[in-house]
Amino acid sequence: MSDDMGFVYKSKRINSLSSGGHMQRSVQVGRSGQEIFKQVCNSMGLSCRKATENEDISKHTDIFVNFDRGQTSDRFVSYDVKGLKKGISRGEITVEWRNVCGKMGWCNDWGTPHNIAFQVSQDRFLCVNNSELFTYTKSVCDFSRPTDNFRNCFHRPYTRRGNKDLMSNFSIKEIVEHCSTWEMRLNSRPVKKEYEKIELL
Repeated sequence: MSDDMGFVYKSKRINSLSSGGHMQRSVQVGRSGQEIFKQVCNSMGLSCRKATENEDISKHTDIFVNFDRGQTSDRFVSYDVKGLKKGISRGEITVEWRNVCGKMGWCNDWGTPHNIAFQVSQDRFLCVNNSELFTYTKSVCDFSRPTDNFRNCFHRPYTRRGNKDLMSNFSIKEIVEHCSTWEMRLNSRPVKKEYEKIELL
């Protein structure tokens, strides 16, 4: 999703619906998070590759990771990497079910991507199974109380004025309790399989 990763946003519609300052900050945060995530994978002995432009746009994928260390397998698992956001300091993450154009967001039950990697510190990511994240967050969000104020969207559906997106905030604690989560950290021990819980937050 950034020029450092080999491409930039191509959707003029998405660009027009997001303010210039917000878009620039999002790209900068995303760029940093993706680069650090690649460093984490390399330090753990995991091979990874960046997504193509089409994979990024159509499958919400930033990085593919191969967890079969020392093997010849081509099995890569898709990750959407979320850079370090302000909400992390409050112990919260934002989940997007629908993007600004009203199309499928990165949190979905289609398996695109397989997992979401939320950066929670300079060298650490909380990884979540995307389908489980979708199922849980949709089940606990109070859709009878929509809001257009981001500060009030904890467990409430939030849509920015004039847009078609749909998102909500949830606590990291509840995500860890109700979804398959695992940690990936710089220079931590290698994982043997996709869902091995290295160390929960």
